[in-house]
Amino acid sequence: LSIHQAALVAIQPGSSTTEILFEMGIPRNQACEPEHYLALKQAAGRWRGSEHPGDLHEPCPWAHLILPLNLQDQEIGLLLLGRRDLGGSYSQADISALQALADQTALALVNIRQAEQLHALYQHDVLNQEAMQLHLARELHDQVLNQLAALANQLDDQRFTPELQSAYQQTV
Repeated sequence: LSIHQAALVAIQPGSSTTEILFEMGIPRNQACEPEHYLALKQAAGRWRGSEHPGDLHEPCPWAHLILPLNLQDQEIGLLLLGRRDLGGSYSQADISALQALADQTALALVNIRQAEQLHALYQHDVLNQEAMQLHLARELHDQVLNQLAALANQLDDQRFTPELQSAYQQTV
């Protein structure tokens, strides 16, 4: 498709916070800002290219085509597409193919987020397990071993038979 300008804007789940994940070929004075998301969202699915090219009063004026990134009812973000070869406009066939790409991108972003959440949960679980093992080790060392030592000190040599001594050593 020979697209020379593009950006990928993601919205954080459960909030209105946006993050620009990717930018390519965008002039610095026309860069997208996260606060432009709502205005861009309203223009999603419409061609914005030829009426007012380079209108610096609209957010991301370089973006000629804005496609929503949705997965089922979940809003994931926007795919912004700008200047391209072959006359600059996008045909309906191009838009359909790009929307399919945007849908796959939304799925990939959700999968990445879920993988990050699973990794964080796994790390949390590992840390909890290590803390529990450390607590158990301290408890065994501080309480059980001290109680066994006190018990051994209370037994006289006659009651501390070799069998009892062997069982005591195995327990320790």
